[in-house]
Parts: sequence; structure tokens; C-alpha cells
Amino acid sequence: SRGINAEYGEFQTFQHYFKQINLRARMKFFLLATLVASLAFAAEITEEENVMVLTEANFDEAVGANKNVLVEFYAPWCGHCKALAPEYAKAATALKDEGSEIRLAKVDATEHKKLGERFGVRGYPTLKFFVDGKEKEYNGGRKSPDIVSWLKKKTGDPCKVVTSKDAVDTEVEISHFTVLAAFSDRSSAAGAAYTAVASDTDGVVFMVTDDAALMAEFGLADGGVVAVRDFADEEPRVAMTGDVTAESLATFVSANRLPSVVEFSDETAPTIFGGDIKSHFLVFSDSTSETNKAVLATFRKVSKGVAGKMICVFVDTNKGDNGRILEFFGIKK
Repeated sequence: SRGINAEYGEFQTFQHYFKQINLRARMKFFLLATLVASLAFAAEITEEENVMVLTEANFDEAVGANKNVLVEFYAPWCGHCKALAPEYAKAATALKDEGSEIRLAKVDATEHKKLGERFGVRGYPTLKFFVDGKEKEYNGGRKSPDIVSWLKKKTGDPCKVVTSKDAVDTEVEISHFTVLAAFSDRSSAAGAAYTAVASDTDGVVFMVTDDAALMAEFGLADGGVVAVRDFADEEPRVAMTGDVTAESLATFVSANRLPSVVEFSDETAPTIFGGDIKSHFLVFSDSTSETNKAVLATFRKVSKGVAGKMICVFVDTNKGDNGRILEFFGIKK
């Protein structure tokens, strides 16, 4: 009897031991499965047209995992946000197609209010640039080429090296304005000034070349600079004269990057009022009126004498989108 009891006791001991091992194995498997599931959940970031869709749950992870991220805080009902959306997606796609590591993302700040509060969002859209997780203000344009240009300037060489006229023509077709310089040595004083101005100037693509054929095409000697543009009734090429310094180059670009008379719009407003030139001459006229053509012709003549010192702006009073600026200046149709 004692022998049977002893054997039964040993059996129970072994049975308990194996149960414990089995329980521990199950717990380890459960914990591992939970960890994998949580990691998979945390890493789940959806994309819309190559733009990451961020929430309060995945924001920090997305910004932490990508060195350079531009984030748009938007409201679904915002008209300016709706206008930006296709340009933003184009920029994201262009960067992805180039193999760039720069990512674009967006946050519905009306749904994820804590993120809006955290980053001081007070209007829509608000764009912020994150480099290694650190927040910086975005002050570039709202069109796809402007967004791409701004991001590239902030993350790499601010100048675009070109060797063909086609490359210049393509940029002018897209942006209507570019700057081309010829430098055999960009470490020279003039070359360094050109690179510095390129880095500090938003919305303009600064090109550089040392290709002899391209230099000859644009009449450039080593160290020469030319503005290339396709503004109506304007010279397509304007060569810079004098020494190339940071100050003289910035003035040259400001004087030539816009038409002598630029039409006001949501697209041109940031360039008109956010540039280095702070003096503006505004003419309000109805584009459908019989006198409008003559008014603009006179205005263009006047503008030639103030190029680089004052921005001449035509505001079409017939456009509904200009209602706010008419109200601001107390202009009635």
C-alpha cells in the first residue's frame, strides 16, 4: 500500500512538473504573440496617394522612423486644404518616384485635436517639417514644384546640377522661372554666395552647370548668372550684371522672379507679400471692362521703373475669390 502510494505521489509530482512546463511555454507563446501583434498594430500606417495618414496613435512612430517628414495639419471642410490636397499628393509621388527618403504626411486636426494642440495649430492648413523628430516651420509654396524644391533645399544641395537645355526648359515650363549659373568651382566666393542664396530662397529652383555647350547656349561665362522665364510680354532671359554676392544675387532674383505686373491670387499671394520686397503697388480693375486692357498697359510701363524696389500687383475685381482682399482694402466693385 505504501509502495503504491509512494509511486502515485511521484507520478503526481511529475504530472505537476510537466503541467508547469506546459503552462510556462503557453505563457511565453502568448506574450510573444501579443508582442508581435502590438508591433504590427503600431507599425500600421496607411497611405493615400503616397501621403502617410497619421493619427494620435501612430504620429510619434512615423516621425521617429523617418528622418525628414513634412506634415500637413488639415480640416476636411477647409477650402484651402482641399486646394492643397492634389498638389501635396503630387509632391509626395514625385519624391517617391525619385527614390527620396523625404516623406509627406497629413493629420486631420479636427479629429486628432491633441496633436493640433501639441503643435500649436491655429489655422488650416498648417504645415510643419520634422527633421530627426525636431519640429521646424514650413514657409514654402503650396504648389507641387514649390513643395519639392523647398524640401530638397532643406535636406541636400540647394542647387540643381544640369547639363542640357531641355532640363532648363522643363523647369521653366513647370515653374515659369528659374536661375542658371555657370561655375567651374562652386567653392569660389561667387559660387558660395550662389549656394547660400539658393538655400535661403524658397520657391525658386537654382540651377548650376559647367557644361560648355549649355553655357554657350545661354551666353554664360564662368561665374555668370541668368534668369530664365516665360512671362507674357517679358524678356525670356535676363543676365545678371556686376559682382555676384549674396546681397546682389538676392536683389536680382527678387527683381526678376515675378512678372513686371503680377496678378493677385491665392497661389501668388505668398510670393507677393512674403518676399524680400515689402513695398507694393496695387491696381484694382475689372478684367471684363473696356478700359482694363489700357489700364494694364499703362501699369506695365510704370512697373519697369520700380523693378526690384516695388511689386506691382493687379487685382481682378471680377473674380469672386478676391472678395477678401477687396474687403480688406475697402474696395467695392
